[in-house]
Amino acid sequence: MRDAAENGHAEAQYRSFQLLYQKASIYLRLAAEQNNTDALYVYGKHLFLGRFGIKDPKKGRECLMAAHYQKHPNAFQDLTNLEGMPSEEDDEND
Repeated sequence: MRDAAENGHAEAQYRSFQLLYQKASIYLRLAAEQNNTDALYVYGKHLFLGRFGIKDPKKGRECLMAAHYQKHPNAFQDLTNLEGMPSEEDDEND
């Protein structure tokens, strides 16, 4: 499949992307579980926004706060911005 993807086959490129994305999400989670600051930051944002097929704002907030306590320069501001975004529930109530 890799050869086909590298040779411009669109379906192979998309399937390769899916596999790499899935593997990346696993490694990102594992790094976050080991308290890697950057991984906590990125994984927290993904959880908060529902990327990787899992939406868990509570866990996302925990990860972003952990990154903040470890001095990640953007974690607190991004968390503040994310918490200020309208939720899907807010959209349904309008």
